[in-house]
Order: sequence, then C-alpha cells, then structure tokens
Amino acid sequence: WNQTAGRGRLGRSWTSPAGKSLALSLELGPELMPEELSDSWRGALPLVTGAHLVGSLKSVSDGVGLKWPNDVLIDGKKVAGILGQIPEPQRVIIGVGINVWLTDEELPTPDSTSLALHGLKDPSQFHVVIRDFIAALVSSLHSMRHGVPDQLWDSIRGALSTLGREVRVILPDGQELVGTAIDLDTTGRLVIRDGFGDSHVVSAADVH
Repeated sequence: WNQTAGRGRLGRSWTSPAGKSLALSLELGPELMPEELSDSWRGALPLVTGAHLVGSLKSVSDGVGLKWPNDVLIDGKKVAGILGQIPEPQRVIIGVGINVWLTDEELPTPDSTSLALHGLKDPSQFHVVIRDFIAALVSSLHSMRHGVPDQLWDSIRGALSTLGREVRVILPDGQELVGTAIDLDTTGRLVIRDGFGDSHVVSAADVH
C-alpha cells in the first residue's frame, strides 16, 4: 500500500511510494495518558517519540539525531517525521512516518534520505528496530503519566542534535531569529540565545 493523503506539521503533505515507507499512527489509551494533559506532557510527547526513534535507529546509522521539534535526521537529512494530535479531549494520536526502502530517485526532496541508503538491507532488522522503538516509547509514556521525569528530559536533550548549533528560526508569522539553540524549557520549547546574548523561547517554528 502507499500513503497519498498524509498530513505533516503545519498542514504539509506527506506521501510515500508503495512499499517503500512506514506510516504508523498510535492512539494512546487511558493507561498511557495522564488525567490532565499538561503543557509539559504535550510538549514532551513528540520529543520523547523522536528520542526513542533515534535510539532505535542507531543500530542502522551512527549519524542519526533528532531535529527540534519533530524530525529525525541521518547525516543532516530527514528520514522520519513525527506529529502529535489531540482531535478531541482525552484522545491523543502520535503519527510517525519513516522513509525505509526509498532509492535516491524516489526521495521526496533533496534534503531527505532513507534507511536503505544508510545500510538497511534486511526487513527483519527493520522489524527489530520498530519493535524496540514501540516498546521503549510505551515504557516512557507510562513513566510520564504523573509528570515528565527529569531523566527523560535529559534523554531528549541527548538525542537532540539541534542543541549547541547555530540556527536560523522562521516563526509562524514569517519573522526570523538567528542564534544558538541552548536548551529546552519544561514544556519542550526551544531556547535560543541571539547574538546580543538575549534568550528567546520558541514554541513553533521551522529551524534551519
């Protein structure tokens, strides 16, 4: 099968050739959600998902990292995207799209890549990657029900290749901010220090 009407962040399209990618949606049941969906929990959800995907994909490539807020990259090129949605109260869906078997000619953009282009050859290896990813994610979701533990934020920071980098941030209103990504706050927002030494907290943006 293939995906023809997928939707990414900011309403962008996400399509995939037949048999080449994995499009996965996980709907969280009450045993994986807190009674109140706090800003911290909602901010952590896509980042925790991305951090665990990074950890599982390290068996394929050492060059894998998490780009804030929701992309997984290998050697600077996008191999997976993550999108969390709350379509109605107490209903949460986390979607993951992974480029698996795409060739150079099939990649959607010059800034994309696939696992096959970084050494993945055996479908059984990919099955192990996804099994380990889901198991680790479910375990962390259980631990987040009563607040996001500090060690989980530390794991996210460890996977986040954006931190420590010079970035150009394009905000939803079109304004740009240039500086160094220095940290995350307690709701998963990116903290950027500009050239004047002032700190800015960014909740939604395209980061380059």
